[in-house]
Amino acid sequence: MKKKSVRSKGNSKNNSGSKGKPQKSAPAKYPRHAVSKSLRIPQAILEQNAGKPCSVKESATFLGVGAAGPYQVEVSSGIKYGFLERPEAGQISVTELAKKALRPKSPQDKLEAIREAVLQAPIVSDV
Repeated sequence: MKKKSVRSKGNSKNNSGSKGKPQKSAPAKYPRHAVSKSLRIPQAILEQNAGKPCSVKESATFLGVGAAGPYQVEVSSGIKYGFLERPEAGQISVTELAKKALRPKSPQDKLEAIREAVLQAPIVSDV
């Protein structure tokens, strides 16, 4: 006697209710990258664009990567640490804090800038 596999409609592996579309998670309230990785974009803007404001797409071009998905998360981390800011919609620019970390004028400047970035990052500073 063979057993039949009974599978109800609601017991599929993807029981999210959406028809084939992945669900978006809420944006993180904390930076999702390490401080050192979050300095990558400001450094590229300083080297390739002389520190002038540019679009996210232009900054991605400076690094040779695509401007979608993971890159947007990296930009978000840079903003949360205080290394990047949005002077106007669609633009990002390097902050004084990032310049202090990337082009220190004294031996302690880089350490102080990184410490300040961690202390102002949401959620991370609470810990």
